[in-house]
Amino acid sequence: MKCLDISRHNGIIDFSAVKADGIDAVIIRAGYGMTIDPMFERNYTEADKHGFKIGVYWFAYPLSPLDSEREAYKCLAVLNTRRPTLGVWYDYEYDSDAYAQKRKVRTSAEFRTNCLLSFHKVMTTGGNRCGFYLNPDYLTSKVIRDDIKHIPLWLARWVNSTIAKYEDVPIETAPVSEYGMEIWQFGKGYVPGVKGAVDLNYILTKPPDEKPENTDEPSEWAIPATEWAKANGIFAGDGDGNFRWHDKITRQEAAQVIKNMYEFIMNGKGE
Repeated sequence: MKCLDISRHNGIIDFSAVKADGIDAVIIRAGYGMTIDPMFERNYTEADKHGFKIGVYWFAYPLSPLDSEREAYKCLAVLNTRRPTLGVWYDYEYDSDAYAQKRKVRTSAEFRTNCLLSFHKVMTTGGNRCGFYLNPDYLTSKVIRDDIKHIPLWLARWVNSTIAKYEDVPIETAPVSEYGMEIWQFGKGYVPGVKGAVDLNYILTKPPDEKPENTDEPSEWAIPATEWAKANGIFAGDGDGNFRWHDKITRQEAAQVIKNMYEFIMNGKGE
């Protein structure tokens, strides 16, 4: 699947023209450091309206792993209730290190790895699939690879330093066996609907559905909480015995849940 990653640097994008050129996915910058990308809302809304598969990335500017947590919470706040199909990606690059080093922070493989994992923990606890954007230099020598090998990878490995074209770089040439990435950014090129050059990517795995086929099954991260809620009568399910974990809750359903929780506490079970 062809995919662009975009930010305010790409200006106002004509998503209809991008779609007509055979691009089916976009990964949108939501922010950097503690700053929201000013084009994020427009880009997300327009991409969703035109039927793109959507991912989000956040550019890393941490001075500590705690800063990475703060960036993750900021990203969650920007997303609000949105859960991008292609997940959330933490983008750590040379500029990330330069920012820290200018502020007298010593970066190391341990420092970078802890920052990555801190962001990942917050994002996944918040219900998002999360991965890392890294180039081969960082992946092989600037992070502790064994500590992050279980986490999805978006690899920036360009085929050349000049303008690239999808037709010149078949998806079959992706170095999957060497790096095991899910997304491959292979260069920068021109696409109708975008002013100037834009980053070109391939999605190498099938994107997960926004809802699982069995919508009564909770996401893996939420299983302990949902099992507890069922066992203690906080959620009772619908008339057919389904819990519909991925559906939105109405105000009257919320009122019933609050009442159930109140009774649970008043009966002494919450002590």
